[in-house]
Amino acid sequence: MSRTTADRRRGPGVDRLSAAGPPVRVVVFHQPAWSCSRHGSAPAVDARWGPVLERHRVTLVLNGHDHTYQRFTSAHGVTHIVTGGGGAALYPVGSGCRTPHSAAAASRRHFTAVEVTATRVTVTAVSDDGAVLDRIVLPVPRPSGPHGPSR
Repeated sequence: MSRTTADRRRGPGVDRLSAAGPPVRVVVFHQPAWSCSRHGSAPAVDARWGPVLERHRVTLVLNGHDHTYQRFTSAHGVTHIVTGGGGAALYPVGSGCRTPHSAAAASRRHFTAVEVTATRVTVTAVSDDGAVLDRIVLPVPRPSGPHGPSR
């Protein structure tokens, strides 16, 4: 997969996404593109990184920043999770914010577990009392040619 001029400006991390590699790609960074909580969505993050994540077959994006649990799915099927309920004061989750499809949200202390097998990626958010807040099973993309998996 060739790099675009915009990718070159984003830095060397994009090289890793452009290279042939495993079918499951998980990207982790602090500030989410989308959030319905105190800090809200970050349009600059969405504009800068959204196209890169879509273009390079990223399966899962994990973020923090807002002290909540939220799960969104982009128009092209990339799952984005805000997982910030580990210890600091929790923030409320709002409604009516402008984001892609919001699939789950909770203002609860939690951890997020990710299990990867040959056929699926299972993401489970577990609250501090052991209750499952959310679970999603994502299929592992199948290889589609010399540049790796397709969506």
